[in-house]
Amino acid sequence: MFNENEESNFVVLDSNQYSTSPIYTYPQSFSGRIRTNQDKQSLIQELNNENYIINSFKNRTTGWDLMLLIEEKDLLKDSNQIARITTIIAVIIAILALYLSFVLSGRITRPLRQLKNMVIGGAKELYIYDEPKDKDEIGTISETFNQINVKTKELSDKLIRSELKEKEAELRALQAQIKPHFLYNTLDSIYWMATMQDNPEVAKMAFSLSKSFKLSLNSGKELIAVSKELEHIEHYMTIQNLRYNDRFKYIEQVDEELMNIEILKLLIQPLVENAIYHGLEPQKGEGTISVKGKLKDNLVTFIVEDDGVGIEDLKKINQGYGLKNVRERLMLYYGPSSKLLVTSEVGKGTRVELRFFLTRKEE
Repeated sequence: MFNENEESNFVVLDSNQYSTSPIYTYPQSFSGRIRTNQDKQSLIQELNNENYIINSFKNRTTGWDLMLLIEEKDLLKDSNQIARITTIIAVIIAILALYLSFVLSGRITRPLRQLKNMVIGGAKELYIYDEPKDKDEIGTISETFNQINVKTKELSDKLIRSELKEKEAELRALQAQIKPHFLYNTLDSIYWMATMQDNPEVAKMAFSLSKSFKLSLNSGKELIAVSKELEHIEHYMTIQNLRYNDRFKYIEQVDEELMNIEILKLLIQPLVENAIYHGLEPQKGEGTISVKGKLKDNLVTFIVEDDGVGIEDLKKINQGYGLKNVRERLMLYYGPSSKLLVTSEVGKGTRVELRFFLTRKEE
């Protein structure tokens, strides 16, 4: 009726109100668990205490009690196994879910990180960039774009101002060329008249002025050879010494390799002119102006130095047209790497230094 492998126990009892007698037990060893003449209720109580689950049926014909006994641990064995399997499956599903979420999030966030790095890299090339903290990729990208928009507007405004300054400088140069052109023709006539009347000093001054204006015109070209710029200075010094009775000594120390190189015109002559009017002319007696030039590693350096009265307040040097015009033209043509440096000591003189690379720096 039952297989030996089954874990349930089957008992047939002949019982009355006061005692029970086992008629059949399965397995046979289970019969020892039932005492003869033991009342049914105490038997059931003992079996309950031993964690047996009892299913009892009384046959009315025979009066026998049929009892199916199953231990609680055996009954719950399958459910425990199901719980373990369910737990294992849940753990596997959780691991798969984590893996899939990692893969999917990686596919989403990786392009965002790449875009963030590209945006930050571009921003660092434009300006000094401070990466926003405590923000995710989208927040960082948004903040960076906002900063780039602001910086782009600032750069656009600077470019517009720079272009306006360049146009203004070109206009000033054109205006400056109108007067020399007229004066050049006039001075040429004065020179020949002075020569015919045997007046060498007037002829010499007219000749120097004529050459000076001709060199400043430079046939409308923006660049001029260093040798011609120095020739312009020599004619200018000739005129000033005729005017001031040879008060000024001029010293020129320029590298030979610079002579044929073309530079922006009227860079050095205005510095010499400033040295005459603001350094040497106010003092009594003679004075010396020196112009030094050298070329090293594509960097050109010119130094104009005088031993005049000096400058008390260097902040005022930009108020005049000469130095301001030279600085603006230098910056516009050679870029921000170019420098115009002024040092001075009252009673001892002034030193102006120009530095720029020969290759024009486009910004």
